[in-house]
Amino acid sequence: MTCVTQWIRYYWPDDDIWHYLEIDDSDGHASRHVELQGSELRPTGAATLTETLAARDAGLAAMQRYERAYGVLPEGDCRNWDGFDAELITVTEFDEAWTAARRALDQRT
Repeated sequence: MTCVTQWIRYYWPDDDIWHYLEIDDSDGHASRHVELQGSELRPTGAATLTETLAARDAGLAAMQRYERAYGVLPEGDCRNWDGFDAELITVTEFDEAWTAARRALDQRT
């Protein structure tokens, strides 16, 4: 079975955060996730599945360091979150958010 990558974003009003997700898993799991907060779209997270798994395998301290630096990757099926008006975006829109967020988060660590 071939997976088709999707890029989506949705707004979480409780925290004033835009979430951008790259979903390329047949089960709907995110492979990359970006969080941008407030009207200034301040990066608060930019995590990858590969890095999250590597940090987890390296132990609790490594996982905590990773989450402090890059945030938490959403778990479960990211395609069917009730109550969120997720919209499809282009890979270019996702990559622009991803690149800017990683650059900003890398500079603060």
